[in-house]
Amino acid sequence: MVILLTPTWDRSYGTGDTAWLSLVQHALQIRRLAQEYEVGLSDSFQCFSGYIDNGGELEELLSFVNHPNERGHELIARELTNFFV
Repeated sequence: MVILLTPTWDRSYGTGDTAWLSLVQHALQIRRLAQEYEVGLSDSFQCFSGYIDNGGELEELLSFVNHPNERGHELIARELTNFFV
């Protein structure tokens, strides 16, 4: 089984700078590849987006500028478990 993962958010969120735009493009690229090659997709990017859209703060998910903390990893792991349950 092949599962592609989109990137998680980083602290460039909301800045509109090239780092954020590159991250958005990278997530789109991974989604397209998963669809094109008919492989699994674990959309970490969308998980972070949903968390923020529901009132969460990005700082609650990151331990560093671009690395998830325990809560961020839990979101990612929950998404991945869909392939194993």
